[in-house]
Amino acid sequence: MLISLTRFSNLSTPDQAPANTPTHPTENSSPLQTALYEVIENQEIKSYHFKDLTISGSLFSLSDLTEISFESCVLFASKLENCLFKNCILKNCIFEFTSIAHCNFSGCKFENCSWRASPIRKSQFLYCTLDHKALFYLAKNDNLIENCFAEKEIPWPETFDFPQEEAKPPVQEEGFPDSLKNFFFNWKPIRPR
Repeated sequence: MLISLTRFSNLSTPDQAPANTPTHPTENSSPLQTALYEVIENQEIKSYHFKDLTISGSLFSLSDLTEISFESCVLFASKLENCLFKNCILKNCIFEFTSIAHCNFSGCKFENCSWRASPIRKSQFLYCTLDHKALFYLAKNDNLIENCFAEKEIPWPETFDFPQEEAKPPVQEEGFPDSLKNFFFNWKPIRPR
C-alpha cells in the first residue's frame, strides 16, 4: 500500500516550482541534483500509527516525529536529515537505499528492522531499545549511541546469524607426540658440581 504524506506538508508540484528551480535535467546536473523528492520539511507529527506504509522518494528535513509507530513499513530511496524522533517505535521496517543523517533518536524502539544499502551517519541514539541487528548496523558508522538497551540477550553465534556447529571432541592421538616424548623421557636433571 503506497500512501502519500501530503497531508503533513505543503508540497509544490513541478508546475508550481519556483522559477529558478530546474524541472528538467541539464547537461551539467548530476542525478542527485535533479532527483525529485516529496518534501516534508519543518513539520511536527505526533501520535500516529502507520502500518504497511511505503514511503518512496521522500525527503524528511527538520521535522519532529513524536510517539509515531511504524509497523511493517518500507522507506525506499528516501532521505531523512536533521529530524528528531522521540518515543517512536519501528517494528519490522525495511530501509532500502535510504540515507539517514544528523537525526536524533530519543527513547525509540527498533525491532526486527532490515537495513539494505541504507547508511545512518552522524546521528544520535539516546535511551533507545535496539535489537541486535540495529545495534550492529548502527555501530558500523559514526553514530553516537548512549544509554541504549538491548532488546534481549542474544548469544554471539545468533547475533551474526551463523549456523551453530556441534562441538566436536578433540582428536586424541595414542601416546605422546615425539617432541613431548623426547622432552619427558630423555630429560636429565642438571646437578650442580
